[in-house]
Amino acid sequence: MRPKESLARLLLLLVLLAPVPVATAEEEAVLVAVSAAGPPSEEAGAAARAVVESLHGVLLGCMKQADEFGFQGRYDRIAAELEEAFDLTFMARMALGATWKELAEQERTEFVDLSRRYSASKYAYNFNGNWGERFETLSYEPAARGTLVVKTTLEIGRASSRETVERAVG
Repeated sequence: MRPKESLARLLLLLVLLAPVPVATAEEEAVLVAVSAAGPPSEEAGAAARAVVESLHGVLLGCMKQADEFGFQGRYDRIAAELEEAFDLTFMARMALGATWKELAEQERTEFVDLSRRYSASKYAYNFNGNWGERFETLSYEPAARGTLVVKTTLEIGRASSRETVERAVG
């Protein structure tokens, strides 16, 4: 694969893997967070839940202070939390599948960096105001590839709610 084709393919995957906007109750958000290694246990579930709830706290804080922070302030806070909560290299490797092995180390690094910046930008753009939203963590369960799924609900104002799913890598 030529470098330009490789980069174009990576950028397309970035667009396809971008966090889903949370502006309406009908959309589903998928987040990936890091938790304790090993088979799912109470400790692994609690660790995954803590990571997801920390991210939710940052997102809600950004929403409540959206005007004060502005886009760049939201971006900076969210980017820092994504760096803490997400195993972006694992996410990129899983998203690209066998293509990951075909990439040079520099291309892998560039893809992970683009993923990080794009995700933070999308979250900062979408979490841009506060209408009384709140997250509620419902449960966690084992999933494929040593991950845990943490199920939550995002309540949007008083009128609606929707289930969201966070996948924690174990």
